[in-house]
Amino acid sequence: MDAFSRNKYLTVAIGHAPASIMKELLQWVRRYKAKFGFEFITSTETWFLQKILDEVKERYENTLVIELDIAAWEEFKLIEHGLERLWERLSRSNIQKASKEPGEVVPDSMEEEDVVSSDGSHE
Repeated sequence: MDAFSRNKYLTVAIGHAPASIMKELLQWVRRYKAKFGFEFITSTETWFLQKILDEVKERYENTLVIELDIAAWEEFKLIEHGLERLWERLSRSNIQKASKEPGEVVPDSMEEEDVVSSDGSHE
């Protein structure tokens, strides 16, 4: 199922799909690759197999130039999503590391003459 190599979860979703949708989707993906020379790329969520099937049928009618533009945009969205997920993981990891490190103790920098009592007079 390398046609959907960009979305590793699609193979799992297809495994649970009705046989008729799975068979038709595989046929259209093969036709797409034969026509355009590259794998079908989509950023559509994997559980929307009927939507993916409709999308590959619709995009099959495109010219090569139009499809290259769409495929490049889909690839961009997948890369962008992957980078967002990576950033979130790295941010969470850094926050967890920072919360585990002991805080730095800073000596009091205020002089006694700078302290004002609650009644407004210097102590």
